[in-house]
Amino acid sequence: MGMDKSGTQSIAVNTWVKVIGWTVRTGYPGTSIVDNELVMDAGAVGNVSFRGQFNSAFQTQQFRAVLNGSTVLATVNTATVGTVNGVTVGPGDTLELQAFTNTTFAQVVQPGAAVTYLVFDQTTQHHDIEAQPRTTTWNRTAETQVNRAANAGEVDVDWSVSADTHLRADHDIEAATPTWQWTTTSDMLATPRVGPAQPNTPPRLAIGVRTWDGRPVGELACNASTSASWRRDRNEVTPCSIDTYSVDAGELIPWVHWVDVWEDDEVVWSGPIQEVGTELATGATRIDAKDVAVFQWYTRTPTTQRWSGLDPAPIARDLWRDMLRLHQIDAEPELLPTVAPERFNFKTTADTRMLNQVMDELVRIGLTWTVVAGRPILGNQPDDPIAHLDACDFLVGLRRVRSGKRAANDVRVQGSNWAQTERTEMAGLHLQALVSLDNLYGVENITAAARQYLREVGAIRDVLEVPAGASLHPDAPVTTADLVPGRVFAVHAGELAGLMRLKTVEVSWSGTARDVQVTFDAVTPPIELLP
Repeated sequence: MGMDKSGTQSIAVNTWVKVIGWTVRTGYPGTSIVDNELVMDAGAVGNVSFRGQFNSAFQTQQFRAVLNGSTVLATVNTATVGTVNGVTVGPGDTLELQAFTNTTFAQVVQPGAAVTYLVFDQTTQHHDIEAQPRTTTWNRTAETQVNRAANAGEVDVDWSVSADTHLRADHDIEAATPTWQWTTTSDMLATPRVGPAQPNTPPRLAIGVRTWDGRPVGELACNASTSASWRRDRNEVTPCSIDTYSVDAGELIPWVHWVDVWEDDEVVWSGPIQEVGTELATGATRIDAKDVAVFQWYTRTPTTQRWSGLDPAPIARDLWRDMLRLHQIDAEPELLPTVAPERFNFKTTADTRMLNQVMDELVRIGLTWTVVAGRPILGNQPDDPIAHLDACDFLVGLRRVRSGKRAANDVRVQGSNWAQTERTEMAGLHLQALVSLDNLYGVENITAAARQYLREVGAIRDVLEVPAGASLHPDAPVTTADLVPGRVFAVHAGELAGLMRLKTVEVSWSGTARDVQVTFDAVTPPIELLP
């Protein structure tokens, strides 16, 4: 039996806490997890192995394996594998992992199959000494595939099968000789050779520090004592946090110094440092940075301007360009081709509002934006899926959900000089919503905004759901370059399937261990409204 930690867990300090949030470990299909514990289904003797890791290594941090909630089998420090051989268990016995830390600076247990796990490997199984002889009959059916080129000549297939059979159990010394009956059938399928699927090789992490104008300052050591996490999000500023011993807070200046995170030879995240602190006792340094979108909160509306008959993305591009030019940031916003159902008239007045407030209004009338490796991407990604994911590509279970949390069928939008109400039928319900858009003006313009909002919220949705912050399997068929917020993925779970739009991706590194967590929104078609 085996289980892997899924999702982070912040624990209380100075006390032992049970680690929760587990999934069945790959290769252990018979695992039973109840109340975040491994539950034994038979009497046996086996070996226990476990490991746990916090977001940073400071002061006293330990993990221990506990039998039946009270018997401590072994205790190890963070990021250390513990092994206990010859553990005897009975039916219904439980194994759990507990964590301890005495500092609030590093109290988050990290997820991942190679990072935090608990495993029981059975070596022997107990049987009643009076067990009777038994006969076992095996029927086996196999499918054989012969891979060859499509234009290959005739192929003769011949095979013979021999096997040794070993029953892994202890029997009465006078037990009768088991009898084996084998029936073998096969089907043959000739297919073009495509080769076996190869596991993904984890990328290499590198972290560089430079000035805002591009002059290199240095590189942070990426070793067992370094942990880092970075994120991409849709319509949000994204952070990057780094814990390291290779730099002191006095060497870095917020806003002047920037962080670039590399995976292999590609920059995956970039942004200005916001805060840096070093613990005097240990020399451990924490660096917090944010991407270039943070400058929206430090920029007044840069221009007085009117836009007519446009979707929100080109309007946002003009405002982003002005902001980046003001702060001397060498980045050009990427504008995606968009077919918008509605177009708007929009106006701004210089220095009257902060730019993040203007962007929020554009988001409410349909703008989608994100930042990838320091470059803003504006507009809607195509609806065609860029990759297909199965339930086994996630380390958590998927759900079917019917939700009405965001539903409203009576929508009123208030602009600068008009207010418009739009309604649609929804089983006799009257679920109301009120939206204020101060920079929107004109009757036709505000009516279009109300209709667009109603298309999005005017129905109860039945969707396939991936839990927020779900960890991807290391061999999931996606790359970091694929994980751009707004892109669409096809997700399959048994007979269910659905299109999912990526909202958030967070990549966490602890030494060489890497965990990728994703959050999706179901793609739901807009409802049809009467003219």
